[in-house]
Amino acid sequence: MVKRFLLMFLWTTITVFAGQPRWMRLATLPTAVTGHSAVMVHTGDVVVVGGHAASGIPQGQTVVIRGATGSVVPALNTLPTPRTRFALVEVRATDGTSRCYAIGGYTGTGGNYVSNASVDVLRYVAGQNNWQWEHVGDLPVAVGDCRAVADGRGGIIVTGGVLQLSGALGNGAKQTGSTRITITTGRIDRLGDAVTARAEHGAYRTLDQTGQPLVLIAGGEATRPTTSTELLVNATWDARANPPRMYRSQALGVSDRAEIARVFGGRDAAGIALSSCEWYDVKSGWRAAPTMSDARAQHDGALVAGPVDTASAYAIVGGNGKSGDLATCEIFSLPRTTDPNGTWSPMPSMIEPGRERRIAMTSSNVPVVAGGDNSGTMLSGIEIYEPLRAADVEFKQTEVGAVSDSMSIIIENTWLLPISVRRVAISGTAEFSVGVDTTVIIIPSGERRLIRTWFRPIRPGTRTADVVLECGAFADTVHLRGEGVASTLSVLTDAISIGDVAVRTSQRVCTTLLRNTGTDTATVDSLIIDPPSAYRIVSPIGRSRIAPGDSLVVCIEFEPQQRGVAPAVLTTFVGARRLPVAVSGRGIRTMVLATSSGVCDTVVAVKGSVIPLYITASNPADRPVTIRSIRFLGGTVGVFSAGSVPLPTTIAPGASQQLEILFTMQREAVERVTVDLDNDGDTAARADLCIVPRSRTVRSVTDSIFVGDLCPGDSVERDVVFENASTVDTITITDLDVVGDLGYAILQNVQATLPPRAQVRGRVLLRATQSGTISASVRALGSFGTVDVPISGRVVEYVQTTMQNILAQAGDVIDIPLTITSASSLPATFTMNFRYPGQLLAPRSITSTTPGIDAAQTTIAVNGSGVTGVRVSTTTPIPSAAFRLRCDVLRGNDVQGEMRFTQGGSSPVCVLSSIDTLVVRTDCVNSGGLVRPTSSVAMMVTPSPVRETATIAMMNLGSAAYVMEVVDMHGLVVARYMIDQPHSTFDVRAIDCTMLSNGLYSILLQRNGTTLTSYPLMVIR
Repeated sequence: MVKRFLLMFLWTTITVFAGQPRWMRLATLPTAVTGHSAVMVHTGDVVVVGGHAASGIPQGQTVVIRGATGSVVPALNTLPTPRTRFALVEVRATDGTSRCYAIGGYTGTGGNYVSNASVDVLRYVAGQNNWQWEHVGDLPVAVGDCRAVADGRGGIIVTGGVLQLSGALGNGAKQTGSTRITITTGRIDRLGDAVTARAEHGAYRTLDQTGQPLVLIAGGEATRPTTSTELLVNATWDARANPPRMYRSQALGVSDRAEIARVFGGRDAAGIALSSCEWYDVKSGWRAAPTMSDARAQHDGALVAGPVDTASAYAIVGGNGKSGDLATCEIFSLPRTTDPNGTWSPMPSMIEPGRERRIAMTSSNVPVVAGGDNSGTMLSGIEIYEPLRAADVEFKQTEVGAVSDSMSIIIENTWLLPISVRRVAISGTAEFSVGVDTTVIIIPSGERRLIRTWFRPIRPGTRTADVVLECGAFADTVHLRGEGVASTLSVLTDAISIGDVAVRTSQRVCTTLLRNTGTDTATVDSLIIDPPSAYRIVSPIGRSRIAPGDSLVVCIEFEPQQRGVAPAVLTTFVGARRLPVAVSGRGIRTMVLATSSGVCDTVVAVKGSVIPLYITASNPADRPVTIRSIRFLGGTVGVFSAGSVPLPTTIAPGASQQLEILFTMQREAVERVTVDLDNDGDTAARADLCIVPRSRTVRSVTDSIFVGDLCPGDSVERDVVFENASTVDTITITDLDVVGDLGYAILQNVQATLPPRAQVRGRVLLRATQSGTISASVRALGSFGTVDVPISGRVVEYVQTTMQNILAQAGDVIDIPLTITSASSLPATFTMNFRYPGQLLAPRSITSTTPGIDAAQTTIAVNGSGVTGVRVSTTTPIPSAAFRLRCDVLRGNDVQGEMRFTQGGSSPVCVLSSIDTLVVRTDCVNSGGLVRPTSSVAMMVTPSPVRETATIAMMNLGSAAYVMEVVDMHGLVVARYMIDQPHSTFDVRAIDCTMLSNGLYSILLQRNGTTLTSYPLMVIR
């Protein structure tokens, strides 16, 4: 009997066809049953237990569906007590193996059933990789349609059920009793009775508000339509929890991964199938969950989880709906952050509809469904879910003996768990092949993997084969189809000549090689040229097809690496045929060589000197070469440049040309550079140049001397510094001279021998001899030649102004006569500053101009503080001019002051002015003359002229502080002295004049911005 059982149910991996994901038949049970149970065990296999056959007789059959292979084998023994509609609970022992408890149920014969109290356990026998039952005890009360759940505390809680002694299934009385089975010891203890009798209800394990395991039962009450929820507290049932939202029995109840109780579908109090779902919140009771697509009862479901991989979803299959038994399946995705309620989605339907179909996951990460009742017909079929999607492959026509282009098989995993393709094989003709880069192809959920396949026909005609994807318990198949053809081809040429090509350049030629004279499309597998060193096939690349009547054009590129003829053979591979064609080309050279003397020449030059150097360009090759440009590599930037070389320039074969390179000296050093002749030849042309410049000269540290504006007769002293510019040689300076239109005296001559980089200083006295722009230079002389330091500046002409002493009454308008004379002729335009006692006089305008004066352009501009600018403009060259300066006489604190003219700004004149007195009469006068107050300031300067120190004698200064200023002819203050405590009656001061240049100055005494008096100071050495 055992041998016959093995022969009937030993099965191998089932193969299914490619296409859309679907349920496929795997095998059959020994006996078609319903009321059975199925569960996945720790090995990843599925155990199917019990049920009753079409005859109504309860069965003890136990079969194992191998999760890794899909084979179906019997367990080592059958259930000690055959039974149907019982509770099956899988728990894990301390060693990690599964234990399956079969609890209660019905025994008997068709139409006359008795509830059963036995508790049997299925244990794993490792040595035989199989399972064996043993009886471990009995329930206190025999019940069928009971429910059992592991309590999370080491026990199994059995609740409710039907107690009957005869009659149809479920025809007895529903019970309130409950029992606890201790897993480690097998002890069976009766617990307190529930408040309400129930069967075909839901039993759940959840967590209480403290996070501790909690068992609850709900639904299936005998008191329909009243429903309730009861919680197991210690050994007592508490019915004070909120009841379900509606009455339901024959529902699917689960405790999900988060230990939340959930119920799917079932029947209402009127026996109508439901699509509604609920979940239990320990704080507020049962709450509504998303609704299934189909109303269903007596259905089954499983968490989508293999031994290793787990998805947060349940697969729901079959059941009895409102219009009969169902084949439809659905997936419930558990709530998550982005979907707080959970979502139902469709799943492909099973092959056979039915109620009480049992589903369990396998180690192949896909579920199987076994048995069930299809409208009164017991089912024996086992179906497995195949989740892969892959399309069949159709190859293009392929030449006999040729290998086709690879075709991709894209395998998509539409399931919620990874699927492993453990082996890929070809079933059928060996003319197809497949390539896989890994031993096992793991395809994560929702992702795709690609494998490649090829076709190589050995004769004409259509060929087919299958690629088998072995995935453990199932295998998917992809159909392959291809057609082999043998084309008719004509070779149109027996040789390809490319001609002369410069070495390391390329030439491309295209020629028509083949013509398809047959009726089938020809496939050219490849073209190979041998030797390949100088040749490259440009097109076609890869496979190419020639339709009937068309031709194949081949393009070849020839790039010779050396001179001479380069023979080769171009072979066309068409399937198993080889079609050779001769190929030839000749490599030629186009090159230019650059050469130089190769020595470092020493030259003597000064900085900035340009020295010509030469290189020779020669052409020893076969073709003319054009030099396009000259480049300089390395060396000091900017010192080398191309000379008078016409570029571009062409050099004929066998000819040569000398090229000029210019070197501009910047320093004393060994200067090297590589001259690169950029040319259209096949070789770089470079030559090295070397030159050693020496600088035997003197340079001026002072670039130039600027003396500004001088008056005729003025003298200035200036220093000049010369340096030996060489870093190597010693230089001798023999003399110092001045060249140009200045008088001069050498105060400190330069006669020195200078080591490298040494300096020497000289001093010259420069005298202004004539008016005009200064054009002169200080020149150093020696063995090196001469070095000039330019002198720049201007000598401006003298003009002499003459006025007269003025006696006036406060309030008068007076005209002060002014005469201006020059040694030659007055400048066309010049400016002078009229200085006067500002508290006594206010200039108004110019009047009474003499001929030659432009009256409109001769104006004044009052600057304040006793200074008014006078702009003089002439119409023709004249040696002298006269006009009057109209002024208002004011009443001030003093009664007299001096008047004079000084140079105004940048005016091109030196002013030599008379100093005149303005006396303003007051009310204290007689009819005969002027009354001068005793406080009038008097001043005298000695000696005159002065060389080093001037003595200033002053009277009637008063006791208040005053300022003494030395002002040059341009009106610029060149020295200022603050006198804080003067002698009120008579004061004498000495001033140092050694810092003053030769010329005329004025000494002014001022107090609070008012000029007290002035006196001329002449400095001559």
